[in-house]
Amino acid sequence: MRKLSIALLLTLSGCQQTPVDDFVKVSQASWTANTPYPFTTDGEITCVRDAVYFYPDDTANDESQVGQPLNDEAVELNKKAGLTATVPNSIKGSLSDADIQILLGMCPNI
Repeated sequence: MRKLSIALLLTLSGCQQTPVDDFVKVSQASWTANTPYPFTTDGEITCVRDAVYFYPDDTANDESQVGQPLNDEAVELNKKAGLTATVPNSIKGSLSDADIQILLGMCPNI
């Protein structure tokens, strides 16, 4: 389902389909940015164009899950696709613009 939901989001965003297995592992231990680690747990992020999603580690391999949208673009794509995040909210407070830019910079296809 995760691959299906990402493929649907790619289609809705007008993006050519790219491999949907391009996930980036994030963790407190590997976070090197000058901002605090923004999640309550380790996990994976993925990007669909400028939309960023988070999957906690305990859901990362479960293809029935829909990731937590991390920015406005992801929220809008989910609305268009009729999708709702199915993973637990693992965001500490709210994400800053700096956090979102850091996460976008980590995505291999951006």
